[in-house]
Amino acid sequence: MKSNPSFKNQPINNTSRALRVAADMSWLQLTWAAWFICFVTLAYALIEVNAQNFITFAFQPSKVFMLVIGIISVSGFLSFYARFGVTRKAYFCGSSLAAAMVALVLMGGAGVLGSLQHWLIPAPEKVSFLGENASWLLTVIVYILNALVYYLAGYVIGAGFYRFGKLGGMLYIVLALILLFASEAMWDLELKDLLNNVVYIGHLPVWGSLLGTLLLAGLALGILWATIKRVRIKIK
Repeated sequence: MKSNPSFKNQPINNTSRALRVAADMSWLQLTWAAWFICFVTLAYALIEVNAQNFITFAFQPSKVFMLVIGIISVSGFLSFYARFGVTRKAYFCGSSLAAAMVALVLMGGAGVLGSLQHWLIPAPEKVSFLGENASWLLTVIVYILNALVYYLAGYVIGAGFYRFGKLGGMLYIVLALILLFASEAMWDLELKDLLNNVVYIGHLPVWGSLLGTLLLAGLALGILWATIKRVRIKIK
C-alpha cells in the first residue's frame, strides 16, 4: 500500500479519521471486487449461462472472496494507518464500515447484473434457500448480510493471528468457523435439521433468520473490538 499523506493534514478527530479509513479501505477493496466480478462474469458466460441466475452463481465464490479480504484486513491495513496517527478505535470503526460497504456494493452489484441478465437472457433459476416465491429485493438483502458475515469471520481470523500469533490464531479460526456454521444454519434447511438434532430451535421464519444473522454480525464485531482495542501495533 502507498502512503496517504492526506491523513497528516486532517484534524485529530476519531470520527473524521474513521470515515477516512472507511473511504480508503472501501475504495481499495472495491477495486479488488471489480476484478473479482469480472472473472466471475467471464466464468458464468463460459460455463453456467443456462444453468442459473447470475446472482446465485456469484454468491458462493463471493463468500470465499469476502472471507479472504477479511483475513487480510488487519495485517494489510492496521499498521499502515497507525503510522498516520489513526487510533485502534478509529481503525475498527472505519474498517467495519468498509466491510458493510463492500458487502453492499458487491452483492448489490451482482443483484443488478443478475436482474439485467434475467431480463435480457432469462435463465432457469434454481430454488434458493428462500423458496420459489422469494422477492428479488429480499434475496439481495440476504446475500449482502451473508457476505458481510463471511467478511467479518475473515476479519476475526486476521485479528486473532495479528494479536496472538499462530497459537491464538488457531483458536480464532475455530471462532470464525462457529460463526460461519451458525450463519449457514440460519438459511440452509439441512443444517437447520442437523442443529435441531442437537439443540432444538425449530424452523426459523425468514425474519428470524435475518435477525439471527444480524446478531451474529454484532457478535463478530464484539469479538473484533475486544481483540483490537489492546492489540500491540506492529510498525514496520
